[in-house]
Amino acid sequence: MKRKVLSAAGAVAVIVVAVLVGRMSSSSSSDNDLLITPRAVERRTLSDILTVNGEVRRDEILRVLSPLDGRVSELGVEEGQSIEAGTRVFAIDGRASVAVNGDFAFYRTLQVGSEGRDVQQLEEILVELGYEISNVDTLFTEETRTALAQWQNEQGYGTIAAETEETVTATLLPNASGYTVGRANSAAFTIVPSEPQSLRGRPSFAPTGPKISISYSSDRTVEGESTTIGFTSDTRLTEDLTIDFSISGTATEGTDYERPPRTVIMPSNSQFTSFDLKTYTDDVLEGDEEIVISVMTGTGGNYQLGSRNKIRLVVQDGTAGGARAINITAGDTKTDEGKTTVFTLRASAAADRDMTVKLQYGGTAQPDVDFVTPTNDQLTIRAGTMSTDVPVKILDDGRSETRETLILTVLPTTTNDIRTSSVPGSQPTASVEIRSGETPELTLTGGGRLSEGRSGSFVIVADEAVSENTSINYQIAGTATPGVDYQVLTGTVIMRAGSDRASIPVRALDDDVVFQPTDMLVAQWPVVVGDVAVEVGDQLVRGTPILALSESTFTIVLTVGAAERAELEVGQVVEVDLTVGDQILSGTIATLDESATLGPNGEEIFEGTVQVSGEFAGVDGASVTVDVTLSEAVDVLAVPVASVLRTADGDVVRVVNDQGTITRVPITIGLIDREWAEIVTGLRGDELVIVDVETEGRVAQTP
Repeated sequence: MKRKVLSAAGAVAVIVVAVLVGRMSSSSSSDNDLLITPRAVERRTLSDILTVNGEVRRDEILRVLSPLDGRVSELGVEEGQSIEAGTRVFAIDGRASVAVNGDFAFYRTLQVGSEGRDVQQLEEILVELGYEISNVDTLFTEETRTALAQWQNEQGYGTIAAETEETVTATLLPNASGYTVGRANSAAFTIVPSEPQSLRGRPSFAPTGPKISISYSSDRTVEGESTTIGFTSDTRLTEDLTIDFSISGTATEGTDYERPPRTVIMPSNSQFTSFDLKTYTDDVLEGDEEIVISVMTGTGGNYQLGSRNKIRLVVQDGTAGGARAINITAGDTKTDEGKTTVFTLRASAAADRDMTVKLQYGGTAQPDVDFVTPTNDQLTIRAGTMSTDVPVKILDDGRSETRETLILTVLPTTTNDIRTSSVPGSQPTASVEIRSGETPELTLTGGGRLSEGRSGSFVIVADEAVSENTSINYQIAGTATPGVDYQVLTGTVIMRAGSDRASIPVRALDDDVVFQPTDMLVAQWPVVVGDVAVEVGDQLVRGTPILALSESTFTIVLTVGAAERAELEVGQVVEVDLTVGDQILSGTIATLDESATLGPNGEEIFEGTVQVSGEFAGVDGASVTVDVTLSEAVDVLAVPVASVLRTADGDVVRVVNDQGTITRVPITIGLIDREWAEIVTGLRGDELVIVDVETEGRVAQTP
């Protein structure tokens, strides 16, 4: 390191003259000639400069290490490249590392049960990318794993290790007070890998194939008319295609319209298929109703949803007026002997007068043996109301017998000019099954092959509906491990009163889905790739450096020892001489280390950063020279350093007088650079000071 002087500003012209002075020596009669060199006092701007070394550097954000043993199968970047979020940076054995935006680098493996801020960041990233997580928090749940599995599949990840097929078997356990167990009391699921080994790396959930859109011949229809529902493929099919769809809306299937199929087949070598949706005419005075038909994703993933995958069809009322449809429903489809069952009559609209409804009892149940015969077969729906109840007492005959059926029918009639009619869309008949006091018998169905990450169900079926909520016990066995291969099951399920079935949901877990810290490379992208330490094909062990990520802009870093650090402070003005492009930049010191690090020889090293104005061409690691202005004296009196004499009484300069004599003048010195010294006191500025004295033939004596 060295000090140097910057060019002086506003200096006066230099005056250098040789003055020959003759004087008589006391010991000799010969002349002795003295040759003196004077210099005019000047005004200059002086600077004290400390020159230190530095380099151009990109700050390293993250050094990426291999999380596992494997081979580099992909390298999508090179040193110095600026990359954006979403870039596949590299892959190890097909497992990609993808650039994502975030606040901090992932540092550990995450799986179900992991908890922490890094889990929350992972969930935030997945939600931002469009994957569904209902509650973003710090806990890694099965929902987190499902979203992560979808993201990993889209990146083409394989599994961590090959897995064998495993089984989950459910068996019904008896409950003598509530039910009996039939012969079919066991069923099993076989849990298989989420996709065949040959297809690992392809998203199992992502549909492929043609895009299917839906259309209709008209968006409005009148009761009793038909509408054509069409399905169109964007490409011509090479084989028959089964298309799934669902129906919903305010219109009632089977009442307002004919029940359609739930799938249609588009034949090979075509791009279109359709079916006719038939609506019913009824006597119900009602407003417009809606039928919604939606194309569903194919169970085999063999087609995609088109841009128009849902339609809404409006059905307008077609009743001419005057008639009221009467519907009858049973409160319970099944009832036990000794109880009372209730039928409900409901008119399609309220009337302004009483309406008499005539009933007919039928079925295999015998009047006054299996049920109490009502004394009147007519009921009245009062003016302003739309319904009335018909209670029927079921008798307990004390015998063990087969099930019997009681049927109640509304007969067509006309009362007070109000016509009751059985028309399409009305429900004039209802029935209830009468059971004996025996407990229901249960069987178990379901099972089959179940892919990891998917759900299925065992279904418990009773031969008759239970009369009250019934706890059904079952046990689970098999080679699959609960909590690892599938979600833990409780061993008990409730069959609700009035129902004859209950389900045991089975969710197979994608137990090989874990998050490695290099699956996502976190930064505020774009970021520049620093040193790349590997090539495609390299075999790595865990912990091997792969690459470094650095800032996209350059920083000038200065390096000094302890003595120089004592003279530096933040804000000092600098000039930076770059070796690249012959650039000289002005700037200031932005930061300085407060504590030292040890250099290669044990010396103390301090670093700082320099902020320069404007853009500059830089190369990572290029050397620079930094001139630091420690202090500055502007427009001051200055003399050459060689003219200053140091004496016991202080500093003096020799001034040439008008008479040709020399006088010593005491001075006070301020800032000194290599050539000039600031004169604080002692001179006016119009003097000539002696810089050098020479004697012809001998060494000069100091005058």
